[in-house]
Amino acid sequence: MPAIGRDEVIAAYRLFLRRDPESEAVIAPRLGMSRENLLSTFVMSPEFLQRPEHVKLLLEVATSIEVRKKIPDNLVGMPSVTEGDIEAAKRIFWPEPQAQPLEPLPGQSAEQALAQMMRSEHFQKNEFNAKLVTVVAGQIIERLSKK
Repeated sequence: MPAIGRDEVIAAYRLFLRRDPESEAVIAPRLGMSRENLLSTFVMSPEFLQRPEHVKLLLEVATSIEVRKKIPDNLVGMPSVTEGDIEAAKRIFWPEPQAQPLEPLPGQSAEQALAQMMRSEHFQKNEFNAKLVTVVAGQIIERLSKK
């Protein structure tokens, strides 16, 4: 996969942080990153993790990943996933081509798009994505159990 470009960085800000980047100065260091580094940077960022709905989504997706690991591939159906963000966002989440194309939904919020992408079978079956989400969810559970 080609290195991350400006469109992917801007899409990541919109999806994960619900805002545009504050300046070109925060975009530049991310240009050329691998998709894994970009995804890790945003999923593990304090700004992303401070939102309870993001924590809930990560825990939900981590649980789903664990369940998927227990289901033989021939029993797992390919869900119909619709999506409302730019093509660049797809390249962040999926390093290989989609088995089923994503169609934008007019007016879909960044939160809805992020949840749909992370809940998709394609996202969850990617080894890196699964490890990242389960590690971050484990850290969240550990922090919550200490409170």
